Amino acid sequence: MPANHATAIIRWRDQLDELGGGLEAFDQSATVSTMLFGCHSWLKHHAQSSSEDERTRMERTKAELEQWMSVRGLVYSQ
Repeated sequence: MPANHATAIIRWRDQLDELGGGLEAFDQSATVSTMLFGCHSWLKHHAQSSSEDERTRMERTKAELEQWMSVRGLVYSQ
């Protein structure tokens, strides 16, 4: 996964807050699963070479998405 995917994932997450309701108001498990895959993949391949801020944002987003899935009884598997 290219390093620039982090920017897209972070922007997507920020837009949820900008639109109102944040992640809690979002109800599309396929999109959340895809973004969660992106977080896992990016962290695996690019975390060491990224900025601390970017890595922290991606780790936080990954945790939020995992929690979102868990609350809905959904399981993410790579």
